[in-house]
Amino acid sequence: MTTTDERIERHLDKLDRHVDRQDRFDQLRLQASREFDEVLFALFNRHDRTNKEALRPDQLAAETIRASIELWVRSLVSKPDAIDVALVSTSDTHLIEITCHPDDAPKLVGKGGRVIEALKALAGALAGKHSVRCRVELLV
Repeated sequence: MTTTDERIERHLDKLDRHVDRQDRFDQLRLQASREFDEVLFALFNRHDRTNKEALRPDQLAAETIRASIELWVRSLVSKPDAIDVALVSTSDTHLIEITCHPDDAPKLVGKGGRVIEALKALAGALAGKHSVRCRVELLV
């Protein structure tokens, strides 16, 4: 049998490990937030466009959705440099095409398609917020 002090010590160790994991998670979330802010800042402050080439509001929203999907996809794969997230716009729908390395495709599909479905749901939620239609497709 263990003494009360040993049990308390074990529980405190578990609590310390949990706090460490939470701290790491918070740091990663903050880093992702900063990277996303940098992407948005670069997107909104492009100086290479003339007035003729200015984005319409729906295109700007679609580009923002593409940037956020790209950020999430790059954080999920082991070869983020091989990721290409392209935006194909038609008159009423925007298509986000994710091209990845064949070794990373299972990570993006997930067990039973859960990861890609979550990315589609994220894109759908962002599209609904901006009142645009958006689809996501994974190309290998």
